[in-house]
Amino acid sequence: MTNEPNAPSFFEETEQREGHDARALSSGYRLNEFEIQNVIGSGSFAIVYKAFDHSLNQFRAIKEFLPRGLAGRFDNNTITILSKKDESAYTTGLTGFIDEARLLAGINHPSVVRVYRCIEANRTAYMVMDLCEGETLSQRIDRDPVFDPQWMQAFLCSLLGGVEALHAARILHRDIKPSNIFLANGSRPILIDFGSARQLAENDVQRPMTAIVTYNYSAPEQWDSTGQFAQGPYSDIYSIGATCYEMVAQRKPGSSNTRLLRDLLIPAVDLGKSKYPAKFLASIDKALKIPVKDRYQTAREWLADLQANGTNGSTPSSWKSWAVIGIVAVAVCASGAAIFFAVRGNAAKEVAAHAKAGMTESIAPGTLIRDCPTCPEMVVVDKGSFQQGGNSNAADRDELPRHAVKIATAFAVSRFEVTLFQFTEFVNASGYNFGGDASCNKKKSAVEDKTWKSPGFPQREDEPVVCTSWFDANAYAQWMSKVTGKRYRLLSESEWEYMARAGSDALTPWGTEESKSCEHANLADEAFVKRTEAKVAYKCNDQSAFTAAGSTSLRQNRFGIHDAIGNVAEWVADCLTDDYAGAPIDGSAVNSATCQKRVYRGGAFNYNVADVRFARRESIAPAERRPFIGIRLGRELDAPATAVVETSGKK
Repeated sequence: MTNEPNAPSFFEETEQREGHDARALSSGYRLNEFEIQNVIGSGSFAIVYKAFDHSLNQFRAIKEFLPRGLAGRFDNNTITILSKKDESAYTTGLTGFIDEARLLAGINHPSVVRVYRCIEANRTAYMVMDLCEGETLSQRIDRDPVFDPQWMQAFLCSLLGGVEALHAARILHRDIKPSNIFLANGSRPILIDFGSARQLAENDVQRPMTAIVTYNYSAPEQWDSTGQFAQGPYSDIYSIGATCYEMVAQRKPGSSNTRLLRDLLIPAVDLGKSKYPAKFLASIDKALKIPVKDRYQTAREWLADLQANGTNGSTPSSWKSWAVIGIVAVAVCASGAAIFFAVRGNAAKEVAAHAKAGMTESIAPGTLIRDCPTCPEMVVVDKGSFQQGGNSNAADRDELPRHAVKIATAFAVSRFEVTLFQFTEFVNASGYNFGGDASCNKKKSAVEDKTWKSPGFPQREDEPVVCTSWFDANAYAQWMSKVTGKRYRLLSESEWEYMARAGSDALTPWGTEESKSCEHANLADEAFVKRTEAKVAYKCNDQSAFTAAGSTSLRQNRFGIHDAIGNVAEWVADCLTDDYAGAPIDGSAVNSATCQKRVYRGGAFNYNVADVRFARRESIAPAERRPFIGIRLGRELDAPATAVVETSGKK
């Protein structure tokens, strides 16, 4: 049984074609800010283009829904449905295509293809995605079916990290196989093709799912079309196991429905024992168990098993950098995450020598780096100078006098605010206790205290954590430093304002046009008013009543940093001072052993637009928590070089 014919897939076995596809948009066509360059490939349901993003000066991949046999393009760019009887099938397929984009929009993991936005135009829809360059795992297997053991373990750890991020968002992929795994730069796996994906119900009640299978890779419960056998994270685990089995055994596993009748599968521990560690192979065999209860139930469980087994029999004590600086990979699994090292020639020795010599990392400004798959993604910010403080009659006393600050060295800043998922990882791994009381803005009359787990409004795991104290934020930064070997910390006030302004000398990102604030910040707008008793000055709506997940297509400044203003306020390192008289001019933080209040910056989802500006300073006692204050980290660039993941738009 193959994929349902009316279920268009995200990147489904795209036919790579040379030359021009007659159905395609012409080169030079503008779709909003995107200019079509050429056709990358086309398939049964869609055409994929290479496009240039004029707003961010980057190349993107854009996928257009255009199913063969149902629709075409003739005299103009608008899609024409070929027959009236096909209208229902086309509409259903288009709705599914848009749903795919929505499923992926909130996922930000290096092993999951990133969807930036979905544009509806020309009677169809377009997904804007990362432009990946490389080959699929299927193509790699056809070209060279032999995999280095350490590369193989790195691949598995990274892929499991991506699948764990999907499952945390209650998304099942349901079609993991070699042709749906892209190898970026020949090594990093990126999961693509979400045409079969489904989202689990929030109330944990399993809804029946259609039987969409791929012969050698789908779990037995996926063959059921009656809804009697529940699909879950363990179903994707089976598919990963089948994929890894093919890689280590150099043969595809038998179909799971055939194995139900008579299981003739030769275990991976037998076929790969001459090359791969026995415990690693045993984990693949466990993932391929026919009874659901005998498999790993989650990606986290499999990762934990790999961690317990260690690499080459040893268990690493902490996370290492997730680096891609060459071709041949060495992997370890620790703290339930995937870690990649890539070494080419003497690169590892060179990195060690640089670290020993105390040299700084030489990474271009605007580059995105990540020290492990579940670590915050960081943007490198270049050194520079700016005027700190209030620059209008609206300035408060503590924002004056305005003064010149010189940031002498480049540093990295988390691209998004630290998420609930990332903070949960820290709490679970470190055993952090909140001083015996994690309450947030505690009131004696409150029936139930608010905490970072339950701040008084619903949150997804990819939204920024709130209800964190200054001490909590520092503890998270110290833990990140410990597990990555890098120097994480809170930003100083000067660094924060330099980062937030990103070269602007205006009061706010929207200048004087307050009615456009929703385009730049998640503040107290109509969406917030509908859920609270608050009032709003301007009738705009960003669709987020409270915190919003970081989105690569929203609220980005010229440094490539998102939500510096609004969404949640962010702790900085400094003690509160009455004003800027005698303030540091080198970007350093003001500190004191007797500090009574610590500063937070940036405003939040509950702030009126008139109360937000780059220079505004606010403070509370460092042990206090608020349901609108979260965390953004800085990272120094004076440790061993890390992964260069990609380059953001503006520098």
